Amino acid sequence: MKYAKDIVTIGVLLIILYCMFFILIPSSKLAEQTYNKIDSLNNHVDSLETINHKLDSQLVIYNTQITEIDKSIDRIKNEKITIKEIYHEKINNVDNFDVRQLDSFFTERYYPNK
Repeated sequence: MKYAKDIVTIGVLLIILYCMFFILIPSSKLAEQTYNKIDSLNNHVDSLETINHKLDSQLVIYNTQITEIDKSIDRIKNEKITIKEIYHEKINNVDNFDVRQLDSFFTERYYPNK
């Protein structure tokens, strides 16, 4: 009998603990709201990742275009240097021309179709 009283006391305590944890404490709506917010944030992160991938592909395209433009600029600079050297050479040669050569030089320069 002595043990029966202890068993009943332990049973009552277990029932009280069960009531405290599952009945008296309301079900956690906070957990559901938190999960909903996490899902919403995950969806937002996924959309941002998609946008980031699109921007990365555009960046590759722009880098390719920049490379092409840089090559074009380098080519133009080289052509400019070459033309500058040619004209510098011609200008230096003008000092040694006689009248007939000067006339011919300016005619070719300013009236190339004649």
